[in-house]
Amino acid sequence: MNVKQQLSRAAVVGLPVLAFGPLAAGCANRPHAGDAGSAEAMGASIDVNESILDVDAPRPQDERVYRAFTLENGLQVLLVSDPKMQKSAAAMDVAVGSLEDPWEALGMAHYLEHLLFLGTEKYPDVDGYNEFLSANGGTSNAYTASERTNYQLQVNHDGLEEALDRFSQFFIAPRFDPDFVEREANAVNSEHQKNLQDDFWRKRMIQRALHRDGHPRQKFSTGDLTTLEGATREELIEFYEKYYSANVMRLVIMGNQDLDQLEGWTREKFAAVPNFDRQKLQYPDDVFDPNKLPMMIEVKPVTDTRTLELEFAMPSDDPYWKQKPNRLIGALIGHEGEGSLLSELKKQGYATGLSSGAMTESYASYFNARVTLTEAGRKNVDEVIALFFTYVDMLKKEGLKDYFYYENKVMAELDYYYRDHQEGMWAASGYAASMQQHPAPDFLKEESLFYEYDPDLFSRYLSYITPDALRATLIAPDVQTDAVEEHYGSEYRAYTVPAERVAVWKTPMRAEAFRYPAPNPFIPSDLSLLGSGTESVPAKLIEDERGTFWFEQDQKFQLPKAELSLRFLTDETNRTPRHRLLATLYARAINEGLNEWSYPAHEAGLSANVSADARGVELNISGYSQRIPELLEAYSKQLGEIRIDEETYAAIQDQVARDYANASFDQAYTQTFYEYNILMNPVAIHRDRYKDMVKDVTLDDVRAYAKSVLSQCAIEGAAYGNLDPDALKTGIEHAFANVSSSVLPEDQRPRRDQVSLQGMNPKAWVFPSKTDNSCWMSYVQFGPRTPEREAALRLGAAYFKPGFYGDMRSRQQLGYIVFSGAALSNSGQGLFFLIQSGDYPAGELSKRAEAWIDENVPSIREMSEEDFTAIQAAIVDELAQTETNMSERLSTLKYEGVELGGRFDWKDAVSQAVQTLTKEDVASAFESAFSESGRASLSLYLNPEGAETTVPAEELLVDPTTFQRRPVF
Repeated sequence: MNVKQQLSRAAVVGLPVLAFGPLAAGCANRPHAGDAGSAEAMGASIDVNESILDVDAPRPQDERVYRAFTLENGLQVLLVSDPKMQKSAAAMDVAVGSLEDPWEALGMAHYLEHLLFLGTEKYPDVDGYNEFLSANGGTSNAYTASERTNYQLQVNHDGLEEALDRFSQFFIAPRFDPDFVEREANAVNSEHQKNLQDDFWRKRMIQRALHRDGHPRQKFSTGDLTTLEGATREELIEFYEKYYSANVMRLVIMGNQDLDQLEGWTREKFAAVPNFDRQKLQYPDDVFDPNKLPMMIEVKPVTDTRTLELEFAMPSDDPYWKQKPNRLIGALIGHEGEGSLLSELKKQGYATGLSSGAMTESYASYFNARVTLTEAGRKNVDEVIALFFTYVDMLKKEGLKDYFYYENKVMAELDYYYRDHQEGMWAASGYAASMQQHPAPDFLKEESLFYEYDPDLFSRYLSYITPDALRATLIAPDVQTDAVEEHYGSEYRAYTVPAERVAVWKTPMRAEAFRYPAPNPFIPSDLSLLGSGTESVPAKLIEDERGTFWFEQDQKFQLPKAELSLRFLTDETNRTPRHRLLATLYARAINEGLNEWSYPAHEAGLSANVSADARGVELNISGYSQRIPELLEAYSKQLGEIRIDEETYAAIQDQVARDYANASFDQAYTQTFYEYNILMNPVAIHRDRYKDMVKDVTLDDVRAYAKSVLSQCAIEGAAYGNLDPDALKTGIEHAFANVSSSVLPEDQRPRRDQVSLQGMNPKAWVFPSKTDNSCWMSYVQFGPRTPEREAALRLGAAYFKPGFYGDMRSRQQLGYIVFSGAALSNSGQGLFFLIQSGDYPAGELSKRAEAWIDENVPSIREMSEEDFTAIQAAIVDELAQTETNMSERLSTLKYEGVELGGRFDWKDAVSQAVQTLTKEDVASAFESAFSESGRASLSLYLNPEGAETTVPAEELLVDPTTFQRRPVF
């Protein structure tokens, strides 16, 4: 697998391709693809410059139009108008990031990013921006990278004009309120604290620090209270005025308004952004000290982790967007099929995973291959590195084969033309960032497509990957260290590798095992659309003693794709802790056994995965629809058979055991939600009850389990997209017949229940963790799921959200992670509040939050009618929004069809209730739910190990298993 979209498009098929039923019937109007992508077409004669479709042809159902222009102040703008957009969005990308931090004030760019949210001269209220967005169905965010700072928002369409007016003031007249400048440094520090035990951040800082002395890449980019002592208000303003110039900003605005309206708002709101004609920032391209290469960095992790990263600096490939050499190299090194580097590493028992790709900056590209090591791989690191360079040498000899380039070109064109609908603040954010390198709107194509076949350029970039240029990072608990990184406290050692060790790396090893990827037989060749002109409505494809399966033919997105989710219901995945563990090992083994065979399908735009949980085994398949029936048949046939050897199983065992051990180092809020989900599920089994059994479960145990786990089961599921319903029904029936010999009776099928908290005193669950942050969460249960209850919860949650966040995070500075909201998807519904902190114990977080809750529940009645009506309108607008891609539509189909039993009017019923409820109705519901006599709640307190144990105000929950046996909804 490879990172940052450096995707391989070729592999070898090791199982027979299974013919399965009719797929296409007729052909809609669209660019012709023929069979140009088939294996046969990848023969001796290939015109690598030929396109299989016209990527500029109108896309199905696409009414989007663009307008790009530059304001008089030099601000480059892209407007995107689309009547199908569910929300409006905007983003501003500013071409300055952490590389410009002063050495005496590291983290300043990130600190400044935080401060722009805290009031402007025109809108001075520190909470005003977030409160406005929240009241209008919106949200916002920002990030600071090495060379850019990116701000984004989304909001209901009616709120876009005022949102833009508020947003534009970030870049015209921020206040830098003295009362909040110093206070917000605490928020930056909290953001850093949450990462102190995160091995990714710890390793990243060591790698940055070991750049060439004086290179700006060495800088600590987040900042903390110590480094920001040098960042005074005056210096922040100076930084802002020096770098925040309109000519290096890129603005994107997306909405359902017409282009003329959007342009008018843009010119009115953003013309005043000052332009200082700032020059493009430039940085040295000699990022590593050649006298210290090859370098080995050995890092001791917090978690039980073993990885090897092989990193190479090379010239930036930004200028070569037409050829994309690093994408192709990443595709080949990250290939997972037969004859690949990963395949051989697995055969030797050295690795369980491999990812590769390049991170590109303006001044350099960093190519990285990351190997997830087994214990044997850890003991044979030099052999792993030697295998890597042997594989790279094979690629250097073979060069860039025309068919491999053409497959990548074909898939890039298909993925571009048949891309999902893009909207929202993260789409705007990505667009704005892309405009720093490519003109608008051409960046959409230039970043995605291949334009020139250039084997020489490919070989040139591959030539930078040599043993002498390597900077390797080994992360393992048993490494020897001699230094401590100052910002995270990470222990490490770094040294130049001696020549005799490098000689081992240069010695070819098992070269006969490696082969160039063969042509990919899964490249889509039939892009016909089915069911054209038919009504798109959900229907039960199967409803009998075996279970229920829903299907809806796609008419909305008009894409030759589909999504399928098929669950085999059984209690054999959850009868005992051992069964729960067996199910996990079983699912991992099934996926691993099919990985080499299915990899070419994955690289041809398909995805298939088997998972197991308390309710059975689930098979999910998505992508180009032509081959989905094949994957369904192939995977279901393998669900009763484990196709891995002892060595591979040992690696899976080891990884699962370490996953369980490392879970106690997850972010505090992640652990808290896990505990909440376990406690509120009457049949859930905590991982602590089986994590120590992993080494006792043999491969023979898993093989026997595979043959029995689904022998008696039922089905539920749904599919959406471009599939023939008759063929799909046959496929689901075949899948059931492939795995099961009898039907699980309905009264034995796993249910979706939630523990009822009604009629008991508020409970508290207190638990320790190895994380260094504390966390508090409170869930207040209102009752069983109804449209009216959901409406009241949505209204109250929308009212609470900005105030709770503003007070807990911005004013009281309790922690970086603060949120609240309605919990709606379970059979019981309620409201939750959560705070994670690196400074305050969980008990103090509870005390502060509960005081805020006590004060604000009564304030619902004091809300103005105007504000209440605005919240109602925002929620009605949100409920009226439709899905923007197939994945979202499948989720709706599963929720309303499978879970709610076909209530496809659910959102309409909730919307009607939202419009009917009065402010007094909502106030009464919340006053009742939060009253001393009526409160049905569960509070969770996570304390770091060694910290003082919280003594909660609520009644202590002692026995989770007894608690789970309470009545359910």
